[in-house]
Amino acid sequence: MAEYIAPLQRLIDEFRRLPGIGGKTAVRLAFSVISGTDEAAEKFSEAILRAKREIKTCRRCCNMSEGDLCPVCSDLDRDGGIVCVVEDARDVMAMERVRDYRGTYHVLGGALSPMNGVGPDSLHIKELLARIENEEIREVILATNPTVEGEATAMYLARLLSPYSVKVTRLAYGIPVGGDLEYADEVTLHRAMTGRQTIDYDPKGKTFPMYMPYVWLGVVFCAAIIEAIGRRMIALWMIPGGVAASVFAFLRLPVWAQILAFVGVSTLCCFLFFRLATLRGGKSGRSGGTDELIGLAGKVVETVDNLAGCGLVSVNGEEWAARSIDYDGILEIGTDVSVVAVEGVRLICKPL
Repeated sequence: MAEYIAPLQRLIDEFRRLPGIGGKTAVRLAFSVISGTDEAAEKFSEAILRAKREIKTCRRCCNMSEGDLCPVCSDLDRDGGIVCVVEDARDVMAMERVRDYRGTYHVLGGALSPMNGVGPDSLHIKELLARIENEEIREVILATNPTVEGEATAMYLARLLSPYSVKVTRLAYGIPVGGDLEYADEVTLHRAMTGRQTIDYDPKGKTFPMYMPYVWLGVVFCAAIIEAIGRRMIALWMIPGGVAASVFAFLRLPVWAQILAFVGVSTLCCFLFFRLATLRGGKSGRSGGTDELIGLAGKVVETVDNLAGCGLVSVNGEEWAARSIDYDGILEIGTDVSVVAVEGVRLICKPL
């Protein structure tokens, strides 16, 4: 005598065909359906039939959909230049729970398994190649499972996509969040060590300000603009200081070292500039008339023409060699030295 009557046995056998359902679980499910009402059984069977009839395949990414395009492909806010390749639609749902990925997907429909008769023609690989050829895709993320079949599929796709001008990346693997090292296997630990990342911290333990190099480059740019428009020599001295601070910033040195480099290099360039100008000075301009210069002491010079480079200044129409100019607007002039003059200011002369 059979253990179950024929109709019940057929229902149990159908439940046992489902993945993850054993004999005892199939029996419990079968008795649950039988013990319910006829209306519940009809709804259950109708839901199965409607799901089978109405669920379609997206013509773009091969994901499950109700129409021609799935919700991801229909979303215009998605970045179509990034494609995440997964094995089946359940992986898409898992990735969507993260809510940080804003690209698109491509469902292969499985993984390569020659022992089970699954080859490249059994997967949606041709559709993926067609998308790469017809769409502007920048990156392909291989997110197949970390199994033997998944790794083989990822390597096959990486080799297949190598002739195309797209970036091919693989999901990182390693120690799971909240896991212990003692329970991790050798392969997981090896991949965790291979995919280790650098932690960017300054010596004080604070996160390094990545914007500092661009701050110093902005200082250099502003100094160059000021020098080009206003001809302010102090702006010219700031340019090498800003470049030095930018180099320190790109080397990820502390901020205080960047400021020190900026001030030190700017001051050094200022000193070298005046020193070079003094050494270049020679006998230029008029060769006499010291009494005339003494007579200009304390008077306002109406015009100082721009003769920078040759070391000459024109004081009230008379050409003399410029000796020095300080920040108080006082110009010392003589007949034996030469320093660059400035233009468009009213300067007070004093005897040497």
